[in-house]
Amino acid sequence: MSQWSPDKKTLKAFVLNNVNNRLGHDVHEKVMPQVNELGGCEGITAKLGGSLVSGIKQTEVEARKQAYGINYIAPPPPTPFWRFCLDAMEDFTLQMLLFFAALHMGIGFGIDHARECLEFIDGIAIACTVALVVFVGAAQEKQKENKFRALSANASEEQVNVIRDGVQQLVSTKEVVVGDTVVLSTGDILCADGIVYERNTLSIFEGPLTGESHPIAKGQYEFKEKGTWEMPPDEDLKQYFPPAMTLDEMKAKFQPTPKRTPIVFAGTQVQDGEGKMVVIAVGEATYQESLLAEKPKGEGEEGGEGMEEGSKRSIMQKKLDDMTMMITQAGLVFGVGKSFMFVRHENQSPAHMYTGSKPSSLSHCPSSIVV
Repeated sequence: MSQWSPDKKTLKAFVLNNVNNRLGHDVHEKVMPQVNELGGCEGITAKLGGSLVSGIKQTEVEARKQAYGINYIAPPPPTPFWRFCLDAMEDFTLQMLLFFAALHMGIGFGIDHARECLEFIDGIAIACTVALVVFVGAAQEKQKENKFRALSANASEEQVNVIRDGVQQLVSTKEVVVGDTVVLSTGDILCADGIVYERNTLSIFEGPLTGESHPIAKGQYEFKEKGTWEMPPDEDLKQYFPPAMTLDEMKAKFQPTPKRTPIVFAGTQVQDGEGKMVVIAVGEATYQESLLAEKPKGEGEEGGEGMEEGSKRSIMQKKLDDMTMMITQAGLVFGVGKSFMFVRHENQSPAHMYTGSKPSSLSHCPSSIVV
């Protein structure tokens, strides 16, 4: 049982309630009752055992980690090398080269005359080349992953200003806990969800999370004048409003988004101004991590529904892919024809191959299949 309240689940629900109800009338009806119940920023801070002036006690950090979780998301395990090799083998060109390698070796080992001519060497050479390409490509991808993981590890070691025991100090973002007072300044990227209680023209850019194209002013709730609501121009949004109501009736009922809101989110950036916030969610409990957890697998990688596979490749890469495919198909047709001619040649009588004295066996070795 935690010695602090509200608990982790209640705080997460409070953050989501603020996210899902952003219009003025929704804030009045659904958010403000919960804000008043919790006692606002002062009440939440007091219930969390902190202070707006002196912050939390340094001795409570570990206990808060146990109660609310740590502000760190462990990265997924590294991708094994063999997985990169399998991914490389999905390339159609390499698959066709392996097919020709198998065809070469099948003919080279299966037909006596071809075996005497060492025809299987071409197949082995092609297979070795494919293996080299696969291993080099897999090694490059593995190196990229290692560099990305190193950069991510360095990013998680960034430091922020917090107030503990009445003293402002720098701590790692991993050490930030629920109840901490974080000092915000221009350019900072927020490491946790929180409530702003002291600000100086503070504005936060929330585009990566909410899609807003402009910074949002932060502070205690400040509502716009009633009757300033306007019907959104987007046709998809209009369907959510009652079609039977007139514009005047809608203006009387609905209110635009507030001028200022106190909730801030991890992953957003301070665009302008300074301020302080009390942390209410860290790590997996933040809104940012909730979005990532709900994101369907593969979303953002396939480019959305209806977009063709590999749509993220550049125009030059696509043209090279088309040219490679054309060369591969031409090589396939030529190789199959060459193989057919070779098999037919082997089935002919030796009398058709030479007259007079018998030449050396290598003089009648057919040329290799050209891929």
